[in-house]
Amino acid sequence: MKQLLTILILTTAIQFITAQPQETYISTNASINIISPSMAEARIQLNQFLTSNNINLEFQKEYTGQTNYHFPLSENQWKQLEQMLPQLGHVASLELTKENQQDAVDRIHLELNYLNEKKDSYAALLKEIDNKSDQYMELWREMKNIEEKIFNLKRNLITYQNTDNLYNVKIFVTDETTTPDKTRVSFINMPGAEYSYLTINTPTQGLSAAHYDGYFLKYMFTRGKSFITLGAYNSTAPQQNDSTLTELFVFGFGQDFYSRYLGRGHRRFFNLYSGYTIGYMLGTGEVTTEDIFFVTPSVGLELFKNRYLLIDTKAGYFIPFNYNKQMRGWNINASLNFVF
Repeated sequence: MKQLLTILILTTAIQFITAQPQETYISTNASINIISPSMAEARIQLNQFLTSNNINLEFQKEYTGQTNYHFPLSENQWKQLEQMLPQLGHVASLELTKENQQDAVDRIHLELNYLNEKKDSYAALLKEIDNKSDQYMELWREMKNIEEKIFNLKRNLITYQNTDNLYNVKIFVTDETTTPDKTRVSFINMPGAEYSYLTINTPTQGLSAAHYDGYFLKYMFTRGKSFITLGAYNSTAPQQNDSTLTELFVFGFGQDFYSRYLGRGHRRFFNLYSGYTIGYMLGTGEVTTEDIFFVTPSVGLELFKNRYLLIDTKAGYFIPFNYNKQMRGWNINASLNFVF
């Protein structure tokens, strides 16, 4: 019996190596995270896509502010979905991982050939044995077990064949909310430096110069962005024996906000944002000292950013709470921050 099984295994392996067709069984797992400004519209668009393509959902679950979809797609259907994704909202992440099932398919073919050879051998033995003997019944039951194994293996093989060039898609659609109880604050540690140029609209003799420039320490501590600045402006044309404020020492706190319709700041280049800075400024001159509180609304553009570096520019309108007419004006800023 052992010699017979050894011969069957060797014969099956040789037949498999020489006769196995060269096919590929590659599937792709796609995991997509979308931040949608309108959850209801995103659901409608996804359901219309699934219905029009006769796609059956494998899994769907709705949470507070999030909906999860799992479904299979052909390669052509995947290309359609890829084009539709930006319409659902901001694509926060898209991960594709390929799975090659060729080894599993090869093992199934090898085992099928072996079981078929074994089944044929058992069938030949059954013809030579009395059908009323115990040995006959034992071999018959063994052959039925082999047939069941063959059936299960063929079913598994069909499953693998159906997954060739198949995309197993998981979509997580999150509702973009800005309410305080749902806004998550992500803290970071990004020190840096900033250069600023301030132009006063109506400079006043004895109080304000026409132009100031200065350097600041800028420390960002949340991804949103929240930051503090500390530094000083100097008059670009100081005059001796003048009461004009020639130095402006500034401490400020600010926040910048990304637009939900312009990528939410996730791009590497050219993220547009708006923000504000509030703070305190101590102005000093030859004979004058002034305490000034201010607010500066601003619009900015991130030139480049990655996980470790941020190069940023912005323009703002400096509005002091006192000496408003004599001190207000435009400032232009450029900054560089890095992860520490």
